[in-house]
Amino acid sequence: ATAAGGAGKEGGTASRVFELPPHAMLSASALAPPDGVVFTPPPLAPFPARPVRLARLPSAVLLVSVAHGTMLAAHGEQPELVFQSHIQPPATPGTWEVWRPREVAPRVFRLQSSHGTLLGVERIGRVLVQRPAANALAALEFTLFEFDDGTVGLCADLGNIHFPARRLLDGILDRDGGWPLPCLKQGAFGSWESFRAIPATM
Repeated sequence: ATAAGGAGKEGGTASRVFELPPHAMLSASALAPPDGVVFTPPPLAPFPARPVRLARLPSAVLLVSVAHGTMLAAHGEQPELVFQSHIQPPATPGTWEVWRPREVAPRVFRLQSSHGTLLGVERIGRVLVQRPAANALAALEFTLFEFDDGTVGLCADLGNIHFPARRLLDGILDRDGGWPLPCLKQGAFGSWESFRAIPATM
């Protein structure tokens, strides 16, 4: 990896070269940080990652939160809404909870809902939303990480898919049970950012 430094004595651009381990990920809060700024790396994720080159997703998948048991869902009647679906037996997941990963590069996926929409994000608040399939440039692209316990994490440029904890309020939707909307959050993977990827049969 090469990082540009300040201009040299003759007006050239100095470079600094860093040796990185395989499959390393870099994140920066600015394209051109001021001189003298030292970036401290975030703490390591609590789940050791398997070799990420082996990570795969089923062709149709339910993404179930490790922390809450809720599922990533695309609302079928409110065209932009993405929410945490809280389904309890004997009820079973439906098409709203099914996602079809589209691999655009090794380990890099877009998530397409059963309605044909793509998973995107609002820049303000980083809340996950549905975007029209025709607007593929607005779709998020996620790097897939697989952990030692078989769960996965999905990391986009603006952060990892994050399921916030439940509020002490009634839900605005019968299906969400009062769970806050999923969003992107920068930082290490934890139980709120890890999911069981369960193959969907529909």
